[in-house]
Amino acid sequence: MAASYHQQQDVPEPRPAIRYQHDLHKARCACGKVHVAARPAGVPDAPLSVGPRLDIRGYIDTARKHGHNAYEVLHQLMLGNPWLPPAQPISP
Repeated sequence: MAASYHQQQDVPEPRPAIRYQHDLHKARCACGKVHVAARPAGVPDAPLSVGPRLDIRGYIDTARKHGHNAYEVLHQLMLGNPWLPPAQPISP
């Protein structure tokens, strides 16, 4: 039996992040009802989501603005549990 265990995780070389903007437009039809476009498949219901290619600096800055510790959110991210800011309601 080993006396202790140590793991090391290598982070791959940084690559530029690609940011996708999904603008969901709304319109009022002739019947008077307001319709909002549906989110594309796979896009979470949040103003910011983190995909497989992560913009680390933006992620850390946003987490800090919400009072979170940068180390802790990165640790949780590596464990597969990314922090996301709270969703903002869409005003009519």
